[in-house]
Amino acid sequence: MMSTAIFLGAGAAKVEGAPLQNELVKMCARSFQQLGRCPNVAGYLKDFFGIHCLQDDLEKTTFPTFEEVIGLIDLAELRGETLRWPLVEGFNADNSIHTLRLVRDELIFMMSWFIDYYSQEEASGSYECLLSTLNSRTLLDRNRVIFLTSNYDLLLEKALSKVYASKKINYGVDFARVEGEKLWRPTLNAGLKFYKIHGSLDWLYCTTCNNILLKYVPISSSLDYTNSLICTDCLSIREPVIVPPTYYKSMSNVFLGSVWNNAENALRRVTRVVFCGYSLPDADMHIKYLMKRAQTNRASPVFSVVVFNHYSGKDERVAEEEEVRYKRFFGDKVVDYTRKSFEEFVADPLPYLT
Repeated sequence: MMSTAIFLGAGAAKVEGAPLQNELVKMCARSFQQLGRCPNVAGYLKDFFGIHCLQDDLEKTTFPTFEEVIGLIDLAELRGETLRWPLVEGFNADNSIHTLRLVRDELIFMMSWFIDYYSQEEASGSYECLLSTLNSRTLLDRNRVIFLTSNYDLLLEKALSKVYASKKINYGVDFARVEGEKLWRPTLNAGLKFYKIHGSLDWLYCTTCNNILLKYVPISSSLDYTNSLICTDCLSIREPVIVPPTYYKSMSNVFLGSVWNNAENALRRVTRVVFCGYSLPDADMHIKYLMKRAQTNRASPVFSVVVFNHYSGKDERVAEEEEVRYKRFFGDKVVDYTRKSFEEFVADPLPYLT
């Protein structure tokens, strides 16, 4: 049976109000300035980037990217090194490592908080509209459409709970436990296939019990995020199953490996991939690897590619470079790079579904 994969990038989530990565560090600084949150991040920004969150005019400040801020910490850990911080007398390497990890934890926690908060406050209803159209043609029931995303948000799940009666989602991973209100049910059998290859705001991993929990609410729903991560079985601290936007992405989590494998198997059977709000950046080599394996390791003909990533005011040079990037990677003959937005796709998706 012919099917289509819809890949949701950050631009699609932006339509629903979720912030882009280049906005997150400024949001953290503003949160410290106004509410006293993220004190470790504020100290890190002051000592490493010269940004004084309590003194500077944040609207006129040039901020590092989220990738730069968290990438320094990840690379130091990858190399088995540390950074001399805090920059005061009596520096201790062990304390520096501990504090840098707190910075990383705060960054991930606040990133999830901002994504969840703004996607609730400013949701446009695009996801709900798309799912309603697909459901009306029974495309969801027959697995004629599968979804993939590099995002962590719960936008698709919340929209699904409103328009899809059975509310079952096949994430490609088997959860050991499910906690909270059952807005939708995870399944490895019949259900909408939705592969979140970078993890999700409501997935938690216990390294002691070696299992994964679906919590239904984002880790950021509690301001005391340390207590919200405690495993009720062994009292260890669970880890968010999130691959942050850093240059040094680790995909070593066994459960993300399961998501990846199931996503690849599903992609090998589709005849078209529709990219929404995704620019195919050069740094996302692991996503390119996944797509290229699915494109070439198949008996059927190569899938076609359709791109919806336009927006009002987009520079034509940026669009041209993006089109070249897609065609260079997938091949000129298989790519239809539209000059249309995610909202235009949502308004009339059926012509692009096989």
